[in-house]
Parts: sequence; C-alpha cells; structure tokens
Amino acid sequence: MKIISKYKDYYDYLSGIRGIDNKIILDRREGYAIRKNELKATSGFTIKQRIYTNYYVCICDILYPALYDNRGNFYWGEQIKKCGKEGVDYYGDKVVSYFDGDRYYDINYIPRGTSLNIKYNCPILNNVRTRYGKDEEVQKFPMLKHIGIASYYSAEKIHTDLYNWIIKSNTPNIIDSRTDIEKVESAGFDKIHSFRNTK
Repeated sequence: MKIISKYKDYYDYLSGIRGIDNKIILDRREGYAIRKNELKATSGFTIKQRIYTNYYVCICDILYPALYDNRGNFYWGEQIKKCGKEGVDYYGDKVVSYFDGDRYYDINYIPRGTSLNIKYNCPILNNVRTRYGKDEEVQKFPMLKHIGIASYYSAEKIHTDLYNWIIKSNTPNIIDSRTDIEKVESAGFDKIHSFRNTK
C-alpha cells in the first residue's frame, strides 16, 4: 500500500516492510495531526469542564469508542471499565456508566459496525459524535498515534484492514441481471436435464 500524507502515523512503517503497491493508495493529504495537548474533556451539553468525554474513531467500517480525560489520557476497549461501572442501557447494550460532576454518562465500550466510512468514502474518521440520529463533527484522516489507540489496535491490524478496505471500495459492484435459466445454461446445464434430474 502506498501512503500519501502530510504526517507520519504509527502504522506507516509497515509499507516499507510489506512493500509498496502503487495500485493501492491511501491518500491522507486532507488529514490533520491530532495532538494530545489540544484535546480537552468538555461536554457537548454544558460549558463545565469534565473529567471524561466520550470519543469515537471509525476505522474500516468499525466504530471504536474511547474515553479521554482532562489530563489527556485515553481509555480504549476494556480499559474503559476502569472509569466507571459496567451495566446495560435502555436498548440492552453493554455500557460503562461513569459519574462526572453533575450526572451519569454512558458509553458503549464494545466496537460495532458502522456505515459512516462508506458514507464519507474515507477509511478513517475521527471524533464522530451521534446525537438525535445525526452525525456531527466528522473529520477525515486524523493522525492516530497521539490518541493511545496503538496499544489497542496494532499497527499490523490497521495496515491490513486499510489495505483490504481500499481494495473493497475500489472494486465495482457487478449486478448479475441474468435470469435463472440463463445462469443454468451458462453453467453448462440445459433447461430440461439438469444434474438433479439425470433420467
């Protein structure tokens, strides 16, 4: 996979090891660098400073939730359980509830499928917040090495997932509009005698 970018990320070195395929291109030129000191744990509902804030990254059709705190630490996957109490939400999904100043907040800590990468035609999206069924603050191609995801999502896995996602997104969907009879005949059978009826 060939990577075109303004910055280096934690999985880029694998292109030098695995080789560069000029037909598979990850163009990150519209991306940006995330710096930990630029992130602040603030609520979308109040202007009060919070200890934790829900944070989301979409990578190759999977939404990965995290919490980050006002010291710049990120908690991914099972690490989120350290920040609160595990429970079940109204929809029956596993969540971690954490008290943050004035109320309880929930985060679904289990990665789940998403169509946002396809919608925005981008394999990496950052800071995806959904409220009232509407996508907000979707940013393309963030630099991931400063948000602590490398310990949770290995360089080998993300490099492979990105490679496969680009191949899949560049493959046109061919719709077979033939009738059943045409499909049978193209497979070498006829309408009257098939392999099921040999007499």
